[in-house]
Amino acid sequence: MIRVKLTNEMLERITSINEYRLKAGMITLPPALKSRFRKNSTKKRAYSSNKIEGNPLTEEQASEVIESDSHRHFLQPEQEIRNYVLAIDYLEKQVKAKTQFDLDLILRVQALVEKGASKEKIGIRKPMPPGILFAVYDSENGKPEYIPPDANEIRDLLEELILYVRTTDDHPLLVAAVVHYQMVTIHPFEDGNGRTARLLSGFILDRYGYGFGGVGSLEEYFAYDLGEYYRSLQMELPALYYSGRCNPPHPEIYGSIISCAWLSCMQRRYMNFAASDDEGIMHKAD
Repeated sequence: MIRVKLTNEMLERITSINEYRLKAGMITLPPALKSRFRKNSTKKRAYSSNKIEGNPLTEEQASEVIESDSHRHFLQPEQEIRNYVLAIDYLEKQVKAKTQFDLDLILRVQALVEKGASKEKIGIRKPMPPGILFAVYDSENGKPEYIPPDANEIRDLLEELILYVRTTDDHPLLVAAVVHYQMVTIHPFEDGNGRTARLLSGFILDRYGYGFGGVGSLEEYFAYDLGEYYRSLQMELPALYYSGRCNPPHPEIYGSIISCAWLSCMQRRYMNFAASDDEGIMHKAD
């Protein structure tokens, strides 16, 4: 199980993050404004996370799809957007219920992400027939970009991750980083791994008091600079899981990206709150 060490850079960011959390915590949003922030954030999260995976819809189209009548027929790119919103709503309920991070939660999130897909794409991937390699292939040259662990090892690897989350005393930002990295690296599903990883890392942050309060998201930050996002996940390691990605030499790289993303989003959150004084925001007494 990988562990992320706190670097001085991350410690400085966490100090700044806690300062912004304290400032933001002094502000009480009117229900209507809070609802508006949350609705806008959900749309941006769904759009950004699916954009990372190559969804062709524009942000405006994604917003229209989310607002559409649920009984109409949706094309696959549209369904992917709506599925992400369903998963966000589900996880928000689990945060309120103080649900533990476990295998059932992981599987339910992926099932929501892949709602409407073929049965083989939902749930833990099955072993491949002899002579056939399961891999993530480059869409341009057809070469394997990543070869994840064997399907027979997935459940044990997920249980190891679950045990880490439930027993560690690491900072929630580091836990979210480990969950994100491990979910993408274990690659337990045929499809939906990246979206599920981003949703679950967001769940960890919300669950342990480091959510964004409806302003900003990891998805938006990652979609803004895909090159940095993929470099932090790949760490210039070989494509084969067993050749280094199972135990990366510098996992703090990804922890650094998560902390940088969080600080950026928290700064944005506070500035949005501070700029909304004319909308009836209440500031708590010191």
